[in-house]
Amino acid sequence: MTGGAARPTVNDVPWLGKKRVAFIPVDRPSFNNKPVPPDWKEQIESRIYFEFDAVRGTDVSLRDYIFTASQGRADIEGVVQDVFTLDRKDVPPNFLASQFEQPLRDQGFDAAALVMLGGVNAGQGERLGFWARFVMDEGVGVWAMELTHVLAGYADLYTDDKPNDLNSYDNMDCSCGTHPTAYTKVQLGWLDPSAITVDSARSAQYDLHSVGLVQPPPPGRFTAVRIETSANPLFVEARQRVDQYDGGNHWNRLGIASEGVIVYELAGVQDPHAAPGVIDPLIRLLTQTALAPGQSLTSASGVTVAVTAGLRGGFTVSIDNPTGIWDPWSIVADGRSMPGAPVTAVALANERFALFLADPNGGIYTASGNAEQGWGDGWSIVADGRSMPGAPVTAVALANERFALFLADPNGGIYTASGNAEQGWGHGWSIVADGRSMPGAPVTAVALANERFALFLADPNGGIYTTSSRVPVV
Repeated sequence: MTGGAARPTVNDVPWLGKKRVAFIPVDRPSFNNKPVPPDWKEQIESRIYFEFDAVRGTDVSLRDYIFTASQGRADIEGVVQDVFTLDRKDVPPNFLASQFEQPLRDQGFDAAALVMLGGVNAGQGERLGFWARFVMDEGVGVWAMELTHVLAGYADLYTDDKPNDLNSYDNMDCSCGTHPTAYTKVQLGWLDPSAITVDSARSAQYDLHSVGLVQPPPPGRFTAVRIETSANPLFVEARQRVDQYDGGNHWNRLGIASEGVIVYELAGVQDPHAAPGVIDPLIRLLTQTALAPGQSLTSASGVTVAVTAGLRGGFTVSIDNPTGIWDPWSIVADGRSMPGAPVTAVALANERFALFLADPNGGIYTASGNAEQGWGDGWSIVADGRSMPGAPVTAVALANERFALFLADPNGGIYTASGNAEQGWGHGWSIVADGRSMPGAPVTAVALANERFALFLADPNGGIYTTSSRVPVV
C-alpha cells in the first residue's frame, strides 16, 4: 500500500479472549454524591453481567457490549470485591496499587477498576497498566473505554479539533456505548483486517456491510474501504441503528448521530513517542452527518465518495480517486471461461493486448484490443482447437502481431498453432512430436532465435520432458 502519513504504532496487545477484572467499590463517606446502596456489590455485578434496558427490552451490560462489539472475540469476567472505605476526594486509578495489585495479579486478574459514587467525567484508565476508575452514574461506554485503555493500550480518539472528532461513531471518542469504527475494531483484534478492502483504483464501487451487524460481512460486501490517496488514507464505512448500541439505549438514547456512510481520515499518531504496543491514532471525521443515498463528499485530496444506493444492512458507494493506480474492471467482449480459469495475455503495440483462453466447452478463443479502444470484433475461435474447459493456453509473440500457441488437448496430446485472428491460423493445429501430458495440463514455451521454441511439460507419469523446433509456417 502506498501514500498516507506515518502509520500508528502496531497494536501487539489486542483484547482477545476473556479478561479477568476485579471491581473494587470505593466508599468515600464525605464525597459520595448519594448514599451507599445496601446492595451496591450486586448493582455493580448487574452492570457487568445484566443491565436491562426497558426501552429496548434487552441487555446492555458491560459484558454484552464487549461481546457484541468484538463479535465474541473478547469477553470479561468481572469479580466484585468487598467495599473499601476511603474518605478522600481525589482517588487516582492506581491509588490502591501498593495494597491490592500484587495480590490481585497473584489471583489471576488482568486488571482492576475502582467504582465510586460521584459525579460523571471521572473515568480514567492506565494504558497497558492495571488500574481503571469510573463511577456508577457513568454508562457502560465509559466502563468499556477505560478498560480498553488498560487491557489493549488503545487511546482516546477525541482531539482538540472537536468538529472533526468521530464522536458517536466510535466509543473510544464518545464513551457513549456505540460500536467502535471498523478501524478501531481491527486494531483491537475484534475484526479481521480482510473485512476492510484497500482501494487504489481510479474508480470503483463497493457494497458496504454496516459495522454494527454480525461480522465478517457476507460475500461481495466489505465492512469498510481504505482509500490510498496522495495525502492521508481515508476510510469509508456504513453505520446504521441496527442494535441496542448504535441504535441507542438508556445510557445513550440516540445511539449514533445519524445513519448512512461516514468518511474519516487517518492522519497519523497523536503521540509519536507512545510506548510499544500503545495505539494512539489521530483520526478526523470528514462527514459530520453521515451520507445518505444521493449524497457525496469530496476530500481535500480530491477523492469523491458517493452513496449510490441503500441496501438491506448497508449501502453501495462509488469512489473516484484521481491518484488511484488502477482503472476499474470492465468486461472483455462478454468472453467466458471456467470460474477462476487462467487467461493468457500478450502485449501488442499501443497498449493493446491479445488474450487467449479455453472456454467452458474447451474451445480455444482469442480477442485483441484494450479497455479504452474496445476489443475489436470480440472473441473468435482459434482453428477449432480444443482443450479441457478452462485449461491454460500458452501464447508466445511472433513477428507482425502473430502468435505461437501451445496446449494439451482433452487426450493429453500436445498441439500447436500459429497465426492471428486477422490473418488466420494457417494449417490449424498440429501435434508436437507425439508428446503427451495430462488432459488440459500446462505447457511451458520459451522463445528462441528465428521463431524456434523450447517446450517443457510433465508427462502422465510425472517425468519432465522437453523438445524444441520451429512452429509450422503460416
